[in-house]
Amino acid sequence: MYSDDLYKYLKSKGFSDELMRDSGLISFSEKYGAQDIFWNRVMVPITDISGKVIAFGGRVLGDAKPKYLNTKETDIFNKRRNLFAMNIARRSRRRGIILCEGYMDVIAMHQAGFDNAVASLGTAFTEEQAMLIKRYTEEVYLAYDSDGAGRNATKKAIEILRNADMLQRVIDMRPYKDPDEFIKAMGAEEFEQRVRNAKPGLLFEAESLAEEFNQSDPEERTTFIGHIARLLKSIEDPVRRNSYMVSLCNKYQIDMESLKKAVESTVLLKDSKENGTYSDDYMIRRNASASVEEPGLSEEPRKTSGRVITRSQVDKALAENERLLLTWMVNRQVLFKKLEGIISADDFRDENVHTVAKLLYKQYEETGQVSPASIIDKFDSLEKQQVVAKIMNTELSLNLDEEDERRALNDIVKKVKANSLSAQILNPELSPDKLMSLMEEKRSLDRLEVI
Repeated sequence: MYSDDLYKYLKSKGFSDELMRDSGLISFSEKYGAQDIFWNRVMVPITDISGKVIAFGGRVLGDAKPKYLNTKETDIFNKRRNLFAMNIARRSRRRGIILCEGYMDVIAMHQAGFDNAVASLGTAFTEEQAMLIKRYTEEVYLAYDSDGAGRNATKKAIEILRNADMLQRVIDMRPYKDPDEFIKAMGAEEFEQRVRNAKPGLLFEAESLAEEFNQSDPEERTTFIGHIARLLKSIEDPVRRNSYMVSLCNKYQIDMESLKKAVESTVLLKDSKENGTYSDDYMIRRNASASVEEPGLSEEPRKTSGRVITRSQVDKALAENERLLLTWMVNRQVLFKKLEGIISADDFRDENVHTVAKLLYKQYEETGQVSPASIIDKFDSLEKQQVVAKIMNTELSLNLDEEDERRALNDIVKKVKANSLSAQILNPELSPDKLMSLMEEKRSLDRLEVI
């Protein structure tokens, strides 16, 4: 076999030199002419999530470098936005996604029955890839190499997944380097056990920190505890944070009260800088996306009652109430039925929230249920997908009893409806009868009880 065999074959099939070069399969030079880029390599097809081949990967058969080679980026292949074997993993019945370093690991995993394994494509794990995974699951098991470079890559992936509000767990494959070596030595059943025992990302980070600092040295231990406090501050939910705090205090013999004070002071500082004072005691944080400028989701501004409503015209607190209500409805879909005739998609005044609400209401009307992942999938840019995900994922407090939750929900519904009615009442084109009807409806909100 010669280094231009593929070129000759493709040429015989009528493909132009330009197309072969743009596809990333053939290179051209004055000295060597046309050469197959993947010559002397085992080639692996890379597909998009629908199963269409969009690129190739190749592992060298000899000792040449680089050991692995992927197709360069083309019009149809973006390394940052695709994952190897995601077209198979997205249909897997297994829990979550197992994220590996390379496609050879993924092939070994699939052969062993772990068809939920995927891998990045020649780049470090990206935010775009996290959002791709989030369309199908929010739980990721990291199976990167157990050497120093692999552990560093694991930490970076944990941070990206955490920022995307996804659960991260780390599979311990020691003493073996990667999934392929582990499965060959220990078998699929033992790897399954390691998956079940995978530790949460934060505990992996704490374990890595403990290895960096001398726990017998007071100064180093103090620094270590400071790092632990900063890790804990990333957990917004107080119940989850407390659970991790108890676990870490027990494992590393840290005084609970001292750590709690360190974490609380750090979190309060963060909240005061980023979010300001909370206006509602049943919210554990204000959604950051409601307090910063976002890209619009609609191609055109929304028109309501003869007036154009832009995001800058909507009070931030009212917009946040809308996000909170929509999140509640997504999490407890029975509310779509309970709110029928009370809250419609048009009652959500914030432009971006209204866009998402319309899609959710339409989906519920057509199917009787809503799927956040499919709504996110309707937007093609990562930036817009992140906006949509945040709108449907405003954090709710887990400290409410049933009665407090009922009151909180009724209060939110009243606020959203009152804001909508107030905007309609301001329309100068209303007839006197319609104006009186709206005003009476607003007065009757005090008696409204949804649940």
